[in-house]
Amino acid sequence: LIGNLADFRPETDSVAYKDMSSLDKYILGRYSEVVVEVTDAFEQFQFFRASQALLRFASGDLSSFYLDIAKDRLYIPDEGSLRRWSCQTVFRIIVEGMAKMMAPMLPHMAEDIWVNLPYSPQSGAQSVFQDGWVTESYPEHRNDEWGLILKLRGDVNKAIEVARTEKLVG
Repeated sequence: LIGNLADFRPETDSVAYKDMSSLDKYILGRYSEVVVEVTDAFEQFQFFRASQALLRFASGDLSSFYLDIAKDRLYIPDEGSLRRWSCQTVFRIIVEGMAKMMAPMLPHMAEDIWVNLPYSPQSGAQSVFQDGWVTESYPEHRNDEWGLILKLRGDVNKAIEVARTEKLVG
């Protein structure tokens, strides 16, 4: 996430939620659900549950889904395109929020993320521990529709794997 923010200037390049794509709104809605779950886990001193929620989001929602799709929006359009900036806005929100959420469990990693952001956070906080907890929240966005797309994607990926095994595709 940090690597794809190198040319992003939040003060001028950020895209308003209303102007984002359905995919960006969906992942921000999922991110907000994780914030609620992690917050609740910490309040109940269930640190394992908090770490599992972050891990599921990072490996499932982000890595296996959103980032796989987002790379085309990051590398194909012009650097100043709305599609690219929208994706980078989502990256900024998520990387800052994930650093804040992991800070109680992984303080050195969270601080390393924070000090290596290629821009100054809007709060001006020099440390992840000075910025406070996650405050941004986004509504669920078309979870039923995106759930169907994810199911279809899983079925297609299985079919592609069978075709690879049978050497029908490379």
